[in-house]
Amino acid sequence: MREDLNALLKAYLTDGAVGASLAYSTGAAPTAITAGLADREHGVAVSPDRLFKIGSCTKTFVAAALV
Repeated sequence: MREDLNALLKAYLTDGAVGASLAYSTGAAPTAITAGLADREHGVAVSPDRLFKIGSCTKTFVAAALV
């Protein structure tokens, strides 16, 4: 699974994303995978504890939860 998710993040960066982070759990402790930059200007890499501003994206999460 980890290899597939790494490939997904790599494709996401190839498509123009600057950085991304995801976490998953298969019943054990959560695993975080990161790629790219959290701060392009300063060259700071994404880390598992880095917070992202998601702005209006929360509307999508709420809509999905209500469906």
